[in-house]
Amino acid sequence: MKMNLLVVDLFSEDYRKILQPKFPEISIHAFANKGEVGSIIEKTHVLLSHARGISDEFIKKASRLQWIQALGTGVDGFLNLPSLKKDVLITSARGIHGPQMSEMAFLLMLAFNRNFPQVVRNQDQRIWERCDRLRKARIPFIVISPQRSPLIQKDSMKHGASGLLVKPLGIKELMEYIHTLLGE
Repeated sequence: MKMNLLVVDLFSEDYRKILQPKFPEISIHAFANKGEVGSIIEKTHVLLSHARGISDEFIKKASRLQWIQALGTGVDGFLNLPSLKKDVLITSARGIHGPQMSEMAFLLMLAFNRNFPQVVRNQDQRIWERCDRLRKARIPFIVISPQRSPLIQKDSMKHGASGLLVKPLGIKELMEYIHTLLGE
């Protein structure tokens, strides 16, 4: 009898596409949520899912279940299901966030030490101070923004910008605008 792996996750189809070629002897069933699973749960040997959204009623139907691989680091949601048989192996993704958490802790320490919110506010103000200096010196300039925003457009014009361009820019578009500014 072929082993059945049930993947219940928003990205379940991605897991299936990766796993199926590596394990052709396993039937892999992929569903975005447990409501779509139907009777497949009764034939499931392995469940790959987050505990969130998996109910005791759902586990009660999994009479052949042998292993649960939690997609997250916590397994409490599975352990607290009364119908989960004691012989079902539960594993987790413990440790997958280690490097990212270390980096985040370091980043937050630096941000706190350097008063990062104030740094950002200062940068926001300085850009307009520079724009005002260019306007007073009668040097034409344009503002290039990462997004289209009425507020940025209004502030750009208020501080003397000749125009606003939004990223990503094509070289041709930028050169045309520069030629227009120069009156060519």
